[in-house]
Amino acid sequence: FIAGSEPKTADYTITPNPPNNCGEGTPFTLTVFLNPNVIIKSYTETICSGQTFVYTPTDGVNGNIIPAGTKYTWSAPTGSGFAGGASNTVAVDAITGTLSATSNFIATATYVVQPTVDACSVGGTFTIVVSVTPYPNVNPMSTTICGGLQFTVTPQNPTNGLVPSGTQYTWSSPSVTSASLTGGSTETTKRNNITGLLTNQTNTPQTAVYNVTSYLNACVGNVFSVTVNVNPRPILQNVVTTVCTDETFTVSPTTTASNNIAPLGTTYSWGVPTVSNLSLTGGQSANGQNFISGTLRNPTNVVLTAAYMVTPVGPAQFGGCVGSPFTITVNVNPRPVVAGILRTECSGVTFVVSPTNGAGNVVPLNTTYTWNAAPIVTNVSLTGGGTGTNVSFVTGTLFNGTPVAQTATYTVTPSFSGCAGSAFQVTVTVNPAATIAAMSTTVCTGIQFTVTPSASLPGNIIPANTTFTWDPPSYENPALSGG
Repeated sequence: FIAGSEPKTADYTITPNPPNNCGEGTPFTLTVFLNPNVIIKSYTETICSGQTFVYTPTDGVNGNIIPAGTKYTWSAPTGSGFAGGASNTVAVDAITGTLSATSNFIATATYVVQPTVDACSVGGTFTIVVSVTPYPNVNPMSTTICGGLQFTVTPQNPTNGLVPSGTQYTWSSPSVTSASLTGGSTETTKRNNITGLLTNQTNTPQTAVYNVTSYLNACVGNVFSVTVNVNPRPILQNVVTTVCTDETFTVSPTTTASNNIAPLGTTYSWGVPTVSNLSLTGGQSANGQNFISGTLRNPTNVVLTAAYMVTPVGPAQFGGCVGSPFTITVNVNPRPVVAGILRTECSGVTFVVSPTNGAGNVVPLNTTYTWNAAPIVTNVSLTGGGTGTNVSFVTGTLFNGTPVAQTATYTVTPSFSGCAGSAFQVTVTVNPAATIAAMSTTVCTGIQFTVTPSASLPGNIIPANTTFTWDPPSYENPALSGG
């Protein structure tokens, strides 16, 4: 036995011994030439369909023992899913073959190889296992998504062409129908599917077309297109609106607001609003409405708030894309409520009426008052009543030109932040003031004088039960005394 791949010789010195006991003969030499056994480990190779493999075993690699001049013959490969690979009966220096995949999986072709040295078969056979990789051949594909959402396309065999298990993909940035369709990017790392996130910043469907290269291991398949139809997805900013109590508010989001995307036909759904105070009532939920609307009641004297969480849904013809919820905040202003007011004033004295909150009144801070007509009076001699617009209180100066009390009735409309309350009445009773012209009389010294003003004299106004007070008189001569 020899080790290694080089031939060796063994020299024997042989002495013949005749059978007649005539003594040993002359020794001679016997030289034995020893060829080594060929030992070749099995080998694996991977090729793409239609490629030719060439394998030349190397002495000393992986435990191989291969004498110089070793050649090879082999039988046709066994296995399925491939074509080609004929047998070879003429000893050659390398094992070679051309194989083509005939299926959608990686086929295995197994060659049994016989090594020979000097035309003699030496050593045992060994195998070459060749994996034959098919080229992917994927048909053009398309998908439809909502803007702003991830899409994933995974070609399937045989629905989408020849798609062997393990096929991977790279792609370039897509061509788009509008610069407002954003997010498409290049992918140079092989992926198991085609994926991306596209945002449609318009109100109409847009399209992105990717050119995708297919791979199976190191085998580059065809380039195919993936068309992504991107429907608009509603994107709406938060809205703040103000309404008067018991008044219906309506919000119709439009694309005129900054960054809003609201395709024609978008509908809205919302739940019961969150309120700043439980006194604010009337908030209800709704589904599939063309706009956001409601009627809220604020019975207090301060502004209350209702916050609606609204979910927009795009039109059915654009895929019915559900947008992210947004908030509509409704500030509900109170309406002033004031009961009728009675006041009594003297003629010529300015009156001021400032309604207060409570006891049935609803009077928000900064309520204003308007009366567009002069008061209704019980006598045309009651004068001085004027009008007022958006003033902080009800005021006026009335003159009673009669000797008896008269009334002036104002119809006043209260308002807070543009929310007008129901009109109320301010009734002012104006008591007359005594008006008496200068008088004179003549008496004898030391005699009591009595003067009784007369209401019948022109210009005099003397209400019933008028009483008089007076100061000491002034004298034109110090000799006059007694007043």
